[in-house]
Amino acid sequence: MYKNEELEFLKTQIDRLSLDELKEPIARIENYYADYNSRLRKYTENYKKTMEGIMNSLQIKRMVHKTYGGTLGTYTEEKPEEIIKSIRDYLSRLDELKYLSFLSEESRNVVLVGPNGCGKTTLLRHLLYLTGENDIAYYQADRLLVISESESIERDSDAFSKSIKETTRYATDVNYSLQSNYISKQFTFAVALLERCRSNETERVLEGTLEQSACVTSLILREWNNLIGDRTLFFRDGSLKVKTLDGKEYKIKYLSSGEKSILYFLASILLQPIKKYYFIDEPENNLNPAIVARLWNIIENCRRDSIFVYLTHDSEFVSTRVNAKIYWIEKYDGSSWRYHPLPENDNLPQELMVSLVGNKQTVLFCESHDEEKYDSIVFKLMFPTFKVISSGGCKKVLAKVKSYKEVGLPQNAYGIIDCDYRDDEYLEGQKNKQIYHLPFFEIENFLFCEEILTEMINQFSRNKETALHNVKNAVKADFIAQKDRFVIRNVGFRLQEQGFSGQINRLNTRNELREQFEAYKNSIDMDELFSKYDTLFDEIVKRNDYNYFLRYFDQKSILSKYTRELDFEPNVSYDKEVLNMLRHNDTLINSLKTKYLSEIR
Repeated sequence: MYKNEELEFLKTQIDRLSLDELKEPIARIENYYADYNSRLRKYTENYKKTMEGIMNSLQIKRMVHKTYGGTLGTYTEEKPEEIIKSIRDYLSRLDELKYLSFLSEESRNVVLVGPNGCGKTTLLRHLLYLTGENDIAYYQADRLLVISESESIERDSDAFSKSIKETTRYATDVNYSLQSNYISKQFTFAVALLERCRSNETERVLEGTLEQSACVTSLILREWNNLIGDRTLFFRDGSLKVKTLDGKEYKIKYLSSGEKSILYFLASILLQPIKKYYFIDEPENNLNPAIVARLWNIIENCRRDSIFVYLTHDSEFVSTRVNAKIYWIEKYDGSSWRYHPLPENDNLPQELMVSLVGNKQTVLFCESHDEEKYDSIVFKLMFPTFKVISSGGCKKVLAKVKSYKEVGLPQNAYGIIDCDYRDDEYLEGQKNKQIYHLPFFEIENFLFCEEILTEMINQFSRNKETALHNVKNAVKADFIAQKDRFVIRNVGFRLQEQGFSGQINRLNTRNELREQFEAYKNSIDMDELFSKYDTLFDEIVKRNDYNYFLRYFDQKSILSKYTRELDFEPNVSYDKEVLNMLRHNDTLINSLKTKYLSEIR
């Protein structure tokens, strides 16, 4: 929980310094801390570090005499008015932090969209001001990518590092009168940085302290050459050169604007210290649409622990940022911004959906109610190029897929629903509407299927030889023990489909079901329905197929229930590790997709 020691110290000085007028601002600050702490568990680590860095900027002790616990010299005058100003400035800054909230939850990249003049660039500059350059790297839209052959580049590494930081700072400061002078230096410094790093890496390779495959400069050259295709960047005598396919060489300064942009971003981002956030203003500037998505995919992949915030009004670029959070900057009135998350549902106005989301992403609706649920996370892993939308229950998925098609949006749209107590005939019949299902009762059962369970046991179990056998036996035993529940729930859902509106999920015995169904018993043969599911249950048990049990096994706590049988290492739990395992196992994800959802493509 966050607590500010400087504020606590100030509270002890209020009466002594007669600072009663600060009691109300202090109360507001404490309310802010309380609100922050109430949401702490939802925040990403990067966001918490950034926010607490800002909140820790309060410095009161330096204005209070050492005699009273401060750091101010005894013979220096205390100035209560400076403390008052400091607190009011600090509170004003806390009020401004609302504009950082879109970075608080989920480690997902962000796209800020909106028309020209709506305040997108001003917002980014304001956020940079709030957080400082330690957390955020900002790449402005104004990029004059020229080489200055007269620029004197410092030989000393520390001096060079200082110069490149100053160049970045002043080039992004719209209030600095010599901004344009520093904008023109950026590409020169990027090339110089690349050449310096190449020299350093070459020395380390020769010394044996760095593997050739780990050289970042080699990665940059390789990716640039792959993206451009018809010419090659290479080093000779420590300098960067360009060569065409027919062998003609020329200087870097003659590269096209797009070619320079690619080199600029690769070198500037990958060769400098990692930042928590990268703010990129108009990332598509000067770049071929066929290349821009590939470039930013490469850079994002190299900075996986960072968040990229893109500012653009290019709908084609927006459509390439799959699974990013999209915010619509509505307007800036000179003092505050109005922006909204782009709703991930069919209530979004058609024209805004088309212009902001683009027309290339396939849409996938799933049953989860929010993006923190298993369904949403799993299907984003299985379909990383799709726009996965959490939609609620089965009926809402059906309705959204239907409405999405009816309004004529160009994206292909699919839905995935749980099996639950639905008949196979019903589930198969939905496929002609592009509604599909995993052959498991619900998503938790899929995460406990034999393929995933085997991998989890191989990674975490202390009893790898028998754990799988033990879990299978336990699941089978639990399923068999719940025969009555299986039968009455299935019968109850069939009755519900025919108009029966009893409290199905609260039923525990056949007698309860019969009582609620009294009005229907003359028209429906209950014994026939019970017999149908008695028979189905016996067939499931006789088949003795672990994954087939999971198709019908109604056990919401399945991921945490079989701890004893799994026998995992201490402090390792199945439900907390399974998603992380899948995130790092593309082979398993792809095989599961091919096996169970190959019709979605």
